[in-house]
Amino acid sequence: MSNPAQRVLKALCLSAGLLAVQVAFAAPEPVRAEGVTTDSDGPEIVTLSVSEATVAPGDTFTITAQVQDGAEVQSAGFYFTLDGAQRDFCGQGLQLTGGDANAGTWTHECVVPADVQGGDYTIVPYAQDAVGNYTNTNCCSSSDTRAYFSVDGGTTDSDGPEIVALSVSEATVAPGDTFTITAQVQDGSGVDHAAFSFRLDGAQRDFCGQGPLQLTGGDDTDGTWTYDCVVPDDVQGGDYTVKPYARDAVGNWTNTNCCSSSDTRAYFSVDSGSADSDGPEIVALSVSTGTVAPGDTFTITGQVQDGSGVEMAAFWFTLDGAQRDFCGQGLQLTGGDANAGTWTHDCLVPDDVQGGDYTIVPYAQDGVGNWTNTNCCSSSDTRAYFTVADGDAGEPEPTAEPTAEPTPTTTDTTAPTPEPATDDGGDTEPPSITASPLPVAITLTPSDSAPSLPVTTTFETRDVIVGGPEEFSLADLVCALWRLKTRTRIICIS
Repeated sequence: MSNPAQRVLKALCLSAGLLAVQVAFAAPEPVRAEGVTTDSDGPEIVTLSVSEATVAPGDTFTITAQVQDGAEVQSAGFYFTLDGAQRDFCGQGLQLTGGDANAGTWTHECVVPADVQGGDYTIVPYAQDAVGNYTNTNCCSSSDTRAYFSVDGGTTDSDGPEIVALSVSEATVAPGDTFTITAQVQDGSGVDHAAFSFRLDGAQRDFCGQGPLQLTGGDDTDGTWTYDCVVPDDVQGGDYTVKPYARDAVGNWTNTNCCSSSDTRAYFSVDSGSADSDGPEIVALSVSTGTVAPGDTFTITGQVQDGSGVEMAAFWFTLDGAQRDFCGQGLQLTGGDANAGTWTHDCLVPDDVQGGDYTIVPYAQDGVGNWTNTNCCSSSDTRAYFTVADGDAGEPEPTAEPTAEPTPTTTDTTAPTPEPATDDGGDTEPPSITASPLPVAITLTPSDSAPSLPVTTTFETRDVIVGGPEEFSLADLVCALWRLKTRTRIICIS
């Protein structure tokens, strides 16, 4: 996803593989100034190995990584690639099983499923330290350490499901109406998931979720999948396109992530809906204190207005062009109303925060689904600035705006599913939902041209398709920011 967000995870390939020799190592001391760290490097992934070079369905093997960081390793994980596409069949999380957070051994026991795809796999590691620096995902550092293994006896299926037909029960609907979306989907390995997204004037407009579609006829190899959609009162009027996507039991996708594409579409119109197509106006953004230190609390305040009502407002931090969220993202409505209100957040500066000049980037969504500063619709150059120092620094000069803003992650579990890019590669992605760290994971947002992955798993709150925009190259990681604690996240890149 060459999205102007920080989906900096690249699908990295690995080479050859047996056991790697574990190496003892000493972690460097972090550089700190009165509680403020200047550490800007991600963890060092010293070694990566597998206990078995060749496995078969039903086998168990162990993935072992030696990871070190003077600021402590907060999380470590991995993802698999096969023929350049992400193929995760046993999760991504590594657990600290030896040493300590500064220099430790991280492992994962992987059980090879019966429906695994055969071939030569590469394992790509990634990690984050306590300060928020990443290696091999998001920002900061990279490592070419890899491990390799082969799956013998697995399936040779590498194609996503075939979406034979897609239809809607009503060609024209109005607020309050219910209509049914029906898809005919087939796959020899069995269809594991089917869903859809709506497009209006080239922008994703999901007003009844993305499903998922439910199997209501036939079977998983050749079945009918349906979903009843209720048109909300605040829907936007116009001519909609329904775009399907699906995944088979082996992990092959159609219209998102990897593998296959389908131009099957359905169409309907919404009559008498809202004509509002603009995102909220972010009138002002400010901080209560220009300079803070670890342990301090400061307030972020935004003035946001929209005739359709502001549904949510939030923010993210950037430092030297990289996203650095250390106190969440969510703003709360504390004054006025949804049409014109004051949104605030009290931010506690953690002890292990990285020092420097920060920029606050706001984003918001209205009741009709229009966004400002993410996804579609509108943009705002309103910003606020603050400095993290040891207490004796003056007011910060406004930092330069980053050339590419990262996709924000929301702390609100009701955050919307990230939207796929438009057919012509237009949209950026919305904030992804909070979750555990991983740069990979399958997101469910469809895209006509399957993006390449290392993704991050869809968020615990729902199958959020975080990547999938056609504009993303196969070398980019599919997206999804997952947050662990208030600053750990994974960016799906495509």
